[in-house]
Amino acid sequence: MSGYPGAPSRPRGAEPAAGAEPPAGAEPPAGAEPPAGAEPPAGAEPPAGAEPPAGAEPKVKG
Repeated sequence: MSGYPGAPSRPRGAEPAAGAEPPAGAEPPAGAEPPAGAEPPAGAEPPAGAEPPAGAEPKVKG
């Protein structure tokens, strides 16, 4: 508090105005995210047939 009564600690105008906050529109639009189509298609994965056949594994001697 100040030394004499009636003196405000600071004028109301000194407070930042609510408008000083960045507007909601300042956020990047949802469209800025890469579209789902940007992901590699499922067909890009190697087919199951690309794996070595079971016969290629070394046989265990009995």
